[in-house]
Amino acid sequence: MSSTQQAPEATPEPPIARSRALGIVASSGAAAVCSFLITVVSTNSLGSEELALEFLVFWALLFGAYGVISGIQNETTRATSAVWLAEHAPTGAGRPVTRGAPVLAGAAVMGGAAAALVGASAWWWAPRFVPHVGWAPALLVGAVFLYAFHVALSGALAGQRSWGLFALVMGAEAVLRLVTVALAAWFAPGNLTALAWATIGPAAMWLVFVALSRDSRRAAASVADVGLGQLVRNNVVTALSAAATAVLITGFPAVLKGLAGGGQQAAALAALILAISLTRSPLMIPLQAFQGVAVTAFLAAPGRRLAVLARYMGALAALGAVAAVAAALLGPWLLGLLYPALGYELPGATFAGLMLAAVAITWLTLSGMAALAINAHRTYLAGWVVASAASVALLWLPLPLEPRVVVALLAGPLLGWGVHLEAIARADRAQRPTL
Repeated sequence: MSSTQQAPEATPEPPIARSRALGIVASSGAAAVCSFLITVVSTNSLGSEELALEFLVFWALLFGAYGVISGIQNETTRATSAVWLAEHAPTGAGRPVTRGAPVLAGAAVMGGAAAALVGASAWWWAPRFVPHVGWAPALLVGAVFLYAFHVALSGALAGQRSWGLFALVMGAEAVLRLVTVALAAWFAPGNLTALAWATIGPAAMWLVFVALSRDSRRAAASVADVGLGQLVRNNVVTALSAAATAVLITGFPAVLKGLAGGGQQAAALAALILAISLTRSPLMIPLQAFQGVAVTAFLAAPGRRLAVLARYMGALAALGAVAAVAAALLGPWLLGLLYPALGYELPGATFAGLMLAAVAITWLTLSGMAALAINAHRTYLAGWVVASAASVALLWLPLPLEPRVVVALLAGPLLGWGVHLEAIARADRAQRPTL
């Protein structure tokens, strides 16, 4: 099948109930709010600029690794959904039931491999990025291995249409992390290692759901539509796509600390990392909840996907322009209000530039959805790889730190967006009816 050829249409199924959809959106929003509050609590608890920066980098490393391993969730959803659709097909529909490897077996292989890579490379990253986080390699190794099962369970719940439980697992893990970090900050103020331990504990929460919920046990016992070898290969492809995404989004603070230059003040780096998070959240959080709707719209518009994409991009550009003005006016004040322990100010122009860079990332995310809708998975991966590589390379520009970061986060995603755009335009031309 060519990269732009559409897959055969699936048997239609009823849409998700509005209450379930709202539950997923609410859980996604709660997770984002919890992550934001953790940065506020931890930064003000640690006090020291150096310790605050190191925690933010540990946080970026943790969620960068989580972002890579989360590719398992997409493949698990696809694999278990195929089995679920076959088992629930109407009588006489002729859909064969193929039962392959247990999805948790695939998660164990991927989690073990990822944990081994993290542990084997610890000699390089631990002393450079988190030298004062005790047990940092062991913490990340254990967290990555456990999180592989967490995302596999979430993917299986989605594949079996257990939307309520899917939303609960998503939100509960984030809420528990906020609670454990708040407790660590309260009982061990200024203790960087205690905060690091608190962030990784919720990775084992999937065990609680499996122990207490029959639906969770059924999802955990589900199988894929392919054998273990193919399941692992598919997981590797989705993990590579997630890795390219993680470099640009969740793992970018760690990249920034490693490449921004050794002479930069810790407070300046910490302030930039926090400003990136503040400017991305207003656009990326709603977009994450909107992804399913966008993919459906692209699938329903053969030959007109560029027009649909342009409409969405125009709306995001208008929203981003207003948000950039607001960020320029309110960003410096908000940074001082939320993170007084840093004692560092960023100019309004930097906040405005970072907001426009956030718009570029939303454009790349949307164009990626359109690429997936035309079954151009390799192009989808290539766009994110180009964007991530370009952003990292641009951090070497001979510019001051703040404009260098803005240029990197603005230009890189636009280059990746161009890669997606070419494939989408080609698919539109191929599918446009001839007169």
